[in-house]
This record gives sequence, structure tokens and C-alpha cells, in this order.
Amino acid sequence: MTYRRSAALAVVTALGLSLTATPAVAEPTSATRVSAHLTPSTVHVGAVFAVTGTTKPVIKSSTVVIERLVGKTWTRLGKAKTTPKGSYALNLRAPKTAARWTVRVVRASSAKVGAGASVPLHLTVTKALYVVTASAPATTVSPAPVVVSGTVAPKATGVVVLQLLQGKAWHAIASGHLSAASSFAISTVRPLGSYRLRVVKAFSAKVAGGVSKTVTAAVAAPVVVPPAPAIAPVQLAGAEVGRPYTQALTATGGTAPLVWSATSLPGGLTMSTAGLISGRPTGVGTSTVVITVLDAIGRSATTSLPLVVAVASGTVKAWGAGTNGELGNGSATDSNVPVAVSGLTLVTAVASATYSEYALRSDGTVWSWGHNQFGQLGTGATSGDVLTPMQIPSLAGVTAIAGGGESAAALKADGTVWAWGQGTSGELGNGAGTDSSTPVQVSGLTGVVAIALSDDDGYALKADGTVWAWGEGNDGELGDGASTSDALVPLKITSLSAVTAIAGAADSAYALVGGTVMAWGHNSQGELGNGSTTAGRTPALIAGLTGVTAISAGYFDGYALHADGSLSAWGKNSSGELGNGLTTTTRLPVTVPGLTGLSAVQGRASDVSVLKTDGTVMAWGYNGYGGLGNGTTTDSDSPVAVPALTGVMSLPVGPDSITALAIIAQ
Repeated sequence: MTYRRSAALAVVTALGLSLTATPAVAEPTSATRVSAHLTPSTVHVGAVFAVTGTTKPVIKSSTVVIERLVGKTWTRLGKAKTTPKGSYALNLRAPKTAARWTVRVVRASSAKVGAGASVPLHLTVTKALYVVTASAPATTVSPAPVVVSGTVAPKATGVVVLQLLQGKAWHAIASGHLSAASSFAISTVRPLGSYRLRVVKAFSAKVAGGVSKTVTAAVAAPVVVPPAPAIAPVQLAGAEVGRPYTQALTATGGTAPLVWSATSLPGGLTMSTAGLISGRPTGVGTSTVVITVLDAIGRSATTSLPLVVAVASGTVKAWGAGTNGELGNGSATDSNVPVAVSGLTLVTAVASATYSEYALRSDGTVWSWGHNQFGQLGTGATSGDVLTPMQIPSLAGVTAIAGGGESAAALKADGTVWAWGQGTSGELGNGAGTDSSTPVQVSGLTGVVAIALSDDDGYALKADGTVWAWGEGNDGELGDGASTSDALVPLKITSLSAVTAIAGAADSAYALVGGTVMAWGHNSQGELGNGSTTAGRTPALIAGLTGVTAISAGYFDGYALHADGSLSAWGKNSSGELGNGLTTTTRLPVTVPGLTGLSAVQGRASDVSVLKTDGTVMAWGYNGYGGLGNGTTTDSDSPVAVPALTGVMSLPVGPDSITALAIIAQ
């Protein structure tokens, strides 16, 4: 039996490509027959074509081999397994140059034996008629469709087909029509995953006119964006001056990480980026704190919360010189370790003169002890040392105190200033020029918010930022640029404005203005910090000091505390009171090495103490009276710990004291 030879059919497509039917050949002698088909029989270079067919009788899981005729030899192109129904399919890629192939399919019953060869088929490989470009987003978020777009050149009409690579075969999954500009955009909805896609320009059901390069597209799960951040409702707990304070804030929503910030915090407090307010407040009052939280994608929330800082109270410890009763513990001896001042509780502030000490209690009363030669204890007496604190009976409603030389002063809640003690150089500011053993009002001062004393002068800072001075004027201490004689009543320092803090030294003074320091007065030891030893009769800027938050002075030394918790010092330094490891005069500010986390500084006659934010104290300088509090009487030109002190809330001010004080939290 033989197959009939069929006539050759020429099929001409719309683009002129030919498909040629294969003539019949003699029936294979094997009992197994293999059929084969090409899809399509004309392809473009590099395109994929399929060889499909069946075996008869049905032989499942059998291997068929696709072969190409090269010269007179059949060469294997690939192989495939038959299905349970005896069918097979294999995708092959055409060569990269135009050609005409003859192929057949052979059932392989063993590695070397072929049986049941199919009729030879002819594959025509032509150059592509079109260039197809295609692109797609690298990632599409589900459930949005993947959009593959591109162009076909030269311009054409008709259909483009989007194909998906599954395994080793390309499968059509969507199609679209070319626009007038020969562009296309094909959408397909795919599940989560990564896909290889390409676009085919089709001009008949079976013939492709151009294939794009492969594009990779991923479908990702939708990103869940949390709601914008919101600050959880909270009331800021009240704080007390000098006492440790912490307050944590939280937020809902927002994309992590959240970054916190705050403005208008009370002095001594900071906020971390994690939302923790901490520190030790340095001043009394109510602040409206503006708190902001910012999330990782730029969304923010802001709230304003009041924070009340009240006066804290405690007990007092003293150390150093005590022969005039300065330690207030009933003895008249020095102590090189801190001892408790007798009978004092609810203390909110302390101050020192040369040989006399003062304490302000929360009820607005003032207590004094120590030397009293000039009536500087304010009790009406002018003789005999006082070894334990006594109340100054005529003072009430006091909010701040200061000591210096042989006199002292108190600021009342009504903004007036009262002074007592030595007054022969005008230190009392009442116009008399005489001593007083009881407080007298400083003339003409109202609206005062802070006071300071030097050895023979007084200073008052008003709420309007102006500074007023009285007392000795020999070295320009009055700061008005003209006076060389004593001033028995306050004079305005006209060149100063916007001042926020003041401090007095022996015969010089300092003002804090916008984070910088101004200085004037005596300068033989470089206490003006300007590099010279010439006195200054008007305030001048100390170069190099910025970010200053507090100032203090010793007898011939100045100190500036910075916002970062570091300390600068300048001046005489004969006993190492600058803390820089030297004992030579330094006329320009230097950083005290090794100190961080400071919240307060107290300059004294020839030594100095600093308070750290953890409530501990360090000291350095002269130690002949035990003023360093470390159990020795050996000087130190670098900071040493005062080991017996913890829980310290604040230190006093007093430029020429030889006794140290500290308020301890009750």
C-alpha cells in the first residue's frame, strides 16, 4: 500500500510569503507511523516555530526525534516525549539568517534505531518585516494590570500579540491593535510573581512579522501605607528646677522610623529623636512646648503642650573654709568633704559672699550664716560670726539672692531689689554710701528679673533686657564708658540690650546676649577674655564664644557653659582654676577638657565647681581649705569628682567665696 501523491499547493499570504505543502512519499516500512506539522512553516529569523504530531498506533511516553537534513545527512535538532494519547510538541528557534530547512520526525525505539519517519517538511526562514520594541514597568503593584507598550516600525496596522514564556514555550495571553502612530499598549492582569514577556507583530493567524526583545515584569503585593502619624494625647508632667525630669511621648500611625523634635523647651531640657524629654530644668515658669513627629515619608504631626517648671526645694551641704562659720554646721573649722548645713529644708537657692552664706527657702524667706563684720548677714547685728543659719527677719517674698564681697542682695517678687552689708563704695545702691546691717531698697529699680554682685558692685537685669550697675567704678565696672568714680545709685549700661543673664567677678562683669558673652571692667589677669590686660569701660564681645547658655565668674576668672554641655574658661589660673592642666594665665577662652553633660557652673575665689546632668559635682583649682570636697587639701589643675555628692539640684553664685555650697534634693 502506498500514499497518494498530492498536488503541490502554493498559498500566498497577504504579505507575499509562501507556504509549500509537502508531496507524499512512500509509506514507511515500520509498523509505527509518525505524523508531523510545522506551525508556522514560514518564520522570521530568530523566531520560534513548533513541530507537533502523533504516533500511530498510540505509543505513550515514547521518544521522537526532530531532525534536519544537512546535505545528505539527517542531524538531530531536538527530541520530545509522546503523551498518553501518542501526541507530541516541541518548540524550536529558527536560525539568525534567512534559510530553507527540511525537517522530519523519527520515532526512536533505541539510541541508534529510528522507525516510522514522518513525511519531510519544509521550513522557510525569512528576514523579519518589522522591528517591534516593547517595555513594561519593572514592578506593578497588584491588582493593577501589567501594561506592555511599544511601537512597530515601519508603520503598520493590524494586531500585535503579547506572549508569555512558560517553561520553554511562548504562549499568547493578550493582543491589541496598533494605533495610527503604529504604537500599542497591551494590558494583562497577572497574579503575584515575575514574568518574561514579548510582543509579536502578527499579520496572519500563523505568521509573525517581527518579535520584540524579551521584557521582564514583576507583579508585587500592594504596599499597605499606614495612616499619617498622630501624637498620642498626653499632658506633660510638671517639673522642678534642678531635679531630673523625663517624659516619653508616643505616636500612632506613620511610617517608621519616626523622628521627634521640640521647640520652646524649658532651659536644661532636651528631646531625643525617639521622643523622650529629659534633663534638669534650670528656671521656673510655664513653657508652651511645640512638639513635632515626622515619619519616613515626610508626613508630620504637631501639637503644643504646656510644661510647668516649679521651684524645687532641698537641703544644703557645704565644704571648704569654715573658720567663720561658713559651713553652717555649728563648727568653726574647715571641711574637705561636704557636710550638712544645720536646720535648713525647703531651700530653693543659695548664694555666697566672701565669708558669708545665704539660703532662700520656698516660702520666700532668706537665711544667713558666717562672718558679720559689716552687717552682711542682714539680721541687724554687726559683730560675731554666726555658726548656723538665722532668718533675716525683714525680708519676705524673695525670689532670688546674690552675694559678693562683704554684701548681699535679694530680688523680690515685685521686681524690686534690696541689699545689705558693706556699702562704702555704693554697693547697696541706695544713695547713702554707708554700711547697713538690715536690707535697704536699691534706688529706682523696678521690673528686675535677675541680680548679680561682684566684690564691690551690684548688677540688675530688667525684663526689657537692659542692665543697670552701681558701686565701685575705678576699673570700668559700671560699664557706662565714662564713670571712674563710685555710683551710689544704679546707672543704665546703655550699650547693652537683649541680655538674658548676668554675672559679676572681682572687679569685672559679664552679660549673656544671644548665646554670646560681653565683658567689661578690670582686666589685669585677662578676665575680659579678649587677649589683652587693658581694662574695658564698655561691654565688649568675647570672641570665639557661641552657643553659651550660662555664665559664671571667679575672682579673676570667667566661665561659659555651652548648649552641648561643655565649658569654656579664661583668666588668672594661678591655682589651676581653668581646669586645663596648667597654672598659667590664659587671656582667651579655652575648653576645659574632658567635661561633658554639664548643667551649671559655680566660680569661686580660686576654685570652681560644676554640676552634671546626673546630679554629681566635679571641682578643680585651689584646695587649701578643702574646697574641692574630695577629702584632700591638694590643688588640682583638672576636674576631680566630689565623691560624697549625689542628687544635687543646683549650685550658688558668688565670685569670691572660699566655701562651696550645693542644694541636695529632699
